[in-house]
Amino acid sequence: MTLAYAHAQTRLLNNFDSLNTWKKVVSESATMKLSLVPGVFGKAFRIDYEFKGAGYSWIVK
Repeated sequence: MTLAYAHAQTRLLNNFDSLNTWKKVVSESATMKLSLVPGVFGKAFRIDYEFKGAGYSWIVK
């Protein structure tokens, strides 16, 4: 039996140069702050959120 291994390919989904294309969606009982921070390769996306009861928060592009 012969095993073949595939090598993973890197694919950049977003370089996070700007927050302008992202939209916050939060309920009235939640808060969210978006910021850019240093990442392993370039910048990374930081999401700080707080729920004050039941609610939701997410980001969309």
